[in-house]
Amino acid sequence: MEARAAFRDNYVRPFRLAGSRVRGRLVRLGPEIARILDRHAYPDVAALALGESLAIAAALAQSLKADGVFTLQVEGNGPVHRLVADLDTTGLMRGFAGFEGEASPPGSSPLGMGYLAFTFDPTDGGERYQGVVELAAGGLAPSVLHYFHQSEQIDTCLASACGRRGGAWRAAALMLQRLPKDQDQPEDQEELWTRLGHYMQTVGPDELLDPALPGDALLLRLFHRDELRVDPALPLRDGCRCGGRARMETVLRALSAKDMDEMCREDGSLEMVCQFCGRAEAFSAVEAVALTGMSD
Repeated sequence: MEARAAFRDNYVRPFRLAGSRVRGRLVRLGPEIARILDRHAYPDVAALALGESLAIAAALAQSLKADGVFTLQVEGNGPVHRLVADLDTTGLMRGFAGFEGEASPPGSSPLGMGYLAFTFDPTDGGERYQGVVELAAGGLAPSVLHYFHQSEQIDTCLASACGRRGGAWRAAALMLQRLPKDQDQPEDQEELWTRLGHYMQTVGPDELLDPALPGDALLLRLFHRDELRVDPALPLRDGCRCGGRARMETVLRALSAKDMDEMCREDGSLEMVCQFCGRAEAFSAVEAVALTGMSD
């Protein structure tokens, strides 16, 4: 395996198997995912779903060739009725979950029935892309596989997990994909893809989330029979692009008088809170009027 800079946590590592059409991404998240999940103080069922969604989103976003923001969004009718995880191409990530009601029964998905959407907004003003698929019965990872099978027709294997290790949140995802064949690539290697699928079935949460197991060591365990080539890892970090007070002022200026009235307290003041980072900004009645052009 080619020597690359070593990362223990908070990165996505692209890799490939030489002489084949197989490409992959390994995501390992430690302190950065813990900061996101601890900030929101979610119940465990919501934190588990959000952590897994951020790991999967990081694996998916790494395959994009253009600069921009990739968003994974879930809308369902389960206890965790909403998930939003997004990353930009510099590795800045954020997310939040919507939770209400009782935890789902053991063995069932907390997302319930609904849809999964992938959105990519390029920074250069290019065309926005969105793909949507119904949620699969097994939860988030089976829904992603369903999307690639149905919409993209790309052979895909995915293992993902989120949980606490040593009292701290961790999340991870390992994705393999077999790219479509073109004239310059070798003939189909069905035996290889079948074998790799069996390998992926052996990957469980214990290995994915083990802070003492380096990610490259995990890749070597799985693919030591193949010509594994790893590419430089992209660091992932917790960060919000909400823009703080200035951005919130822009949003308020765009509101109608009726919408503003519904947001204001009895004294005319209001507070805006970013769902991603939890940043709160208070606006007095005078400030609210000045921003929206409202008059008494």
